[in-house]
Amino acid sequence: MSEATIAQPGPDAPRRLGAGTLFGMFARVFALQAVWNYERMQGIGFAHALSPAVRALEPDDAAAARALVPQAGYFNTHPVMAAVAVGVVADQLERRSRGEAALDDAGLTRVKQALGSSLAAIGDPLFWNAVRPLLALVAVYGWRDDRSWLGVLTIVAGYNTFAVGYRARGLVEGYRRGLSYVAQLAQRLGPMTAGLRMLAAVVAALVVATILVPPGGATPGQVLLGALGIALGVLFFGAARLGPGEWGIALVLSVLAWATTFPGLGR
Repeated sequence: MSEATIAQPGPDAPRRLGAGTLFGMFARVFALQAVWNYERMQGIGFAHALSPAVRALEPDDAAAARALVPQAGYFNTHPVMAAVAVGVVADQLERRSRGEAALDDAGLTRVKQALGSSLAAIGDPLFWNAVRPLLALVAVYGWRDDRSWLGVLTIVAGYNTFAVGYRARGLVEGYRRGLSYVAQLAQRLGPMTAGLRMLAAVVAALVVATILVPPGGATPGQVLLGALGIALGVLFFGAARLGPGEWGIALVLSVLAWATTFPGLGR
């Protein structure tokens, strides 16, 4: 069955997976990479996360095994965004159990491969290149001296609040709305990623300026270095948007850092 024949459930369509089943899937998503391997990547963990839904839809052990085994094949994506794929596949399996138009095992395999790539393309920039750097910079800027342990708490608590929250939302929305939810993700999360990166660039400039300019006052040279720090933050964000790559950004920053070593600049 092709993807074009997928029908979305009506507003009154009964849902067979209750809150307890969804919570069981949510809890198992955290073990997605527990048995990561080069052959199947996250495939076994994906099947493990999906197993509460399969058990609820197929009470017979043999039928549940037949439905679950194909889901242990190759799968790889961003660990947080994987919850969306688990929810989408659970939705398709529920449709199949109700006798509605749904993907067969071969179709689900193709959709999972497509979801893995598309969700990674959304999740990697958001979590690795925006959320984590922003929280790290906030921790450095906000907690210094003898309160550095609060910086660690800021990073750990901040990132996990964001990541755990989206795991729950992605799983529920993927199950309730199916593939239509995935189609809207890029439009919704793209602007968020850009905004967080802009904020990270501003905080990075503040961090550099704070380090270069002492709180008790500054010489003209130190003020210049502080202004250079702000310029570096703006430059970093602008270069990242233009897309010269990490090597180009590193080269520009290295040249500017070298320029600050000239005698007399800091006095």
